[in-house]
Amino acid sequence: MTTYRSVQHQGKQAFLHLAGMPPLVFVLVGLACLAVWALGTSVQVLTSEAWILQESLQHIDFTAFGQLGEALGGQLAPDMWVPFIFGWGVQFALIVASVGIELPPHPKWRFWLAWVSVVGLIAVNSCGDFASSATYGFYGQAGFTIVIFFITFCMLLFAIMAFKHAATLMRQSRP
Repeated sequence: MTTYRSVQHQGKQAFLHLAGMPPLVFVLVGLACLAVWALGTSVQVLTSEAWILQESLQHIDFTAFGQLGEALGGQLAPDMWVPFIFGWGVQFALIVASVGIELPPHPKWRFWLAWVSVVGLIAVNSCGDFASSATYGFYGQAGFTIVIFFITFCMLLFAIMAFKHAATLMRQSRP
């Protein structure tokens, strides 16, 4: 019979085993997390653009990262600037506002402004995700919205943590 303490001990042992891995493992994990984050971000930008264009994803014939190059090169179609700024703007604003939450909570107004901004941006961003997955029914919509939220917000954090741990291990292994 397994008890709470035995399960806790097994978890601790697994963590210690993982912590002993070479830095290359954490670099590879970080790269994998970064790739999943980039894919999720691309999908989330496209769902936001589809929502503002009032189109389904089936009618979207461009890529999110391709648009970045077109915009920087001045090649983005004039009627795509509003959806482009909306889709990418929400993503970048969420990253900046999330950093605001992580800063010390003083002054209080900055802390609360960051929180209100993040909650509002998440709500707006989730509308596009929810609407773009309408063909999958309510549970499909809710599941997709939750999963894409996790991918875009947590995978980048996991990648950063993996890269930081790899760097720490490499510094510790120097003579």
